[in-house]
Amino acid sequence: MSQNRDAHPDFRAHLAGRVAHAAALNAARGAKLRALFDRIAWDADGVGR
Repeated sequence: MSQNRDAHPDFRAHLAGRVAHAAALNAARGAKLRALFDRIAWDADGVGR
């Protein structure tokens, strides 16, 4: 299920930016978030669009 509650037109890019921001503040936390981000099945049911 999508969590794009604010209807961002490119949710994948939006979320990637948030992960990058977190990584800039805390590298270890950013690495964990990036690993989770990389597990997302973006093509499933239009997620990320």
